[in-house]
Formats: sequence, C-alpha cells, structure tokens
Amino acid sequence: MSFIGPLIYSLARLYWFIFRPQTHGVKGMLVDGNEILLVRQSYTPNVWSLPGGRIKRGEQPLETFQREVREEINLALSSIQELGGKIFTHEYKKDHVTFFRAQVTERNFTIDHFEIIEARWFSLETLPKNIGLVAISGIELLQHE
Repeated sequence: MSFIGPLIYSLARLYWFIFRPQTHGVKGMLVDGNEILLVRQSYTPNVWSLPGGRIKRGEQPLETFQREVREEINLALSSIQELGGKIFTHEYKKDHVTFFRAQVTERNFTIDHFEIIEARWFSLETLPKNIGLVAISGIELLQHE
C-alpha cells in the first residue's frame, strides 16, 4: 500500500489545523434496494466512506456529486435527490457537506485507483464497523427519510 495518500492527508490536516479554512463538498449514498456502496479512499485507507468530494469554483453541489461519482467509481445514476447538509469541524476546518441519495442503474463499477482503494456494496443491516463520521451522518439521513 502506498504511503503517499496518507502523507498528503496528514499535511492537509496540518494546514487545516493552522488556517482553519471553510470548505464545501458533497457526499452521496448510492443505493440499490437495501444496499449502499461504500468506498475506502487512498488517503484514509482504514475507513469506509461515501463517494464524493470538494465543490469546485463555479460548480453547483449536484454537478459536483455527479462529477465525483463519475471520476471515482464510474456509475450511472438515476433518481438523484438532495437530502440536506451538515457542517463538520472534526478535521480542524469548517466543512459544509451536502448529501445526496441516488439509485444506481447498474451495480458494476470501475474505481479510480489513484483516489479509491476499494468499493463494495453493503446491506444497511450489516454495515462495517470502521465507517467515518461524515458517512455515518449521511447514512442516518438516508435511514430517516
């Protein structure tokens, strides 16, 4: 396993600690029946997360969600709906995250190995133990809709 992703993430956390930036991103629950797709990212390889990423300048959250899903796991989506947003401060930044829910039109995916180590379908009843805080918040939104 490469140490570059975690090294870059550690440097980013140092930057966030010093400068306390405000960031905007998206995360998405990709669902098929009672299953959700979770990913392990190269910079946090021991934590399951939701696909998503940072909103680029001039981009709307929905555009970002669709772009990130296409780049990270290349899945076609349908029935996309925004579930709301939440602010997270656990990484020394003020991270505004907008959550989306989408049906997949096909379960097969192709991961971007630079950013994603693994992606896997999980039943909502048998989720892994090592899920990140942001993903937990998104899944709670999904389960309460």
